Order: sequence, then structure tokens, then C-alpha cells
Amino acid sequence: MYSSGQGMEGLSIIAMLISAGIGLMIGIAINIVIAYLTINLFRALPEQYRGMAPEMVWLLVIPLFNLFWNFMVFPKLSRGYQTAFESQGDTTHGDCNGRLALALCICAVGTL
Repeated sequence: MYSSGQGMEGLSIIAMLISAGIGLMIGIAINIVIAYLTINLFRALPEQYRGMAPEMVWLLVIPLFNLFWNFMVFPKLSRGYQTAFESQGDTTHGDCNGRLALALCICAVGTL
């Protein structure tokens, strides 16, 4: 028979698992919103300046893989906009936040 201490320990483990599951679902929901917004940014670029197909951005939703995929998506998005602006003779946008894109990727890895 279980003592009250063992029952409470089991409940705390269940509560931790439920909390982790809810946290994972919230994280995936946030990644879905980010992916959707990023896809729209890729679609706004003329096709010849896209570094990848916009649909590939959905890979950002995969937990842990997204830490690597950030380095593929956001710098390419920045370079695409930079190239598109430069092709029109507009150099006032600098690197189109390329350094910020890299900082985002590094900070995402740092969240582990």
C-alpha cells in the first residue's frame, strides 16, 4: 500500500509531465506563427532573390531541428532582401539586418 508521501510524489511527476507537454505545445504554436510570418516575407520577395522555397520554412516547427534550421532561413531571407534592393539600385538598407538574423539564430541556440 502507498503511503501519502509516495502518492504525492506520483502526482508531482504527473504535474511536471503535464506542464512540460503544455510548454511544448505553446512552443510549437509560437513556432507555427513565426514560420507563417516568415513564409509571407519570403513570398513577398521576387522569386529570383529567394534563397529557398518558402514552404521549407515550415521545418522551423520541428523541435530541436529548428535550432539548426534558423541558420538556413533567416540569413537567406536577409540576403534575399539585400540583393533585391541592390538590384534596384537601393543601397540604403545596408545588410538588411543580416547581423540581426545571425544574432537571432545564436540566441535561439543559447536558449538550450
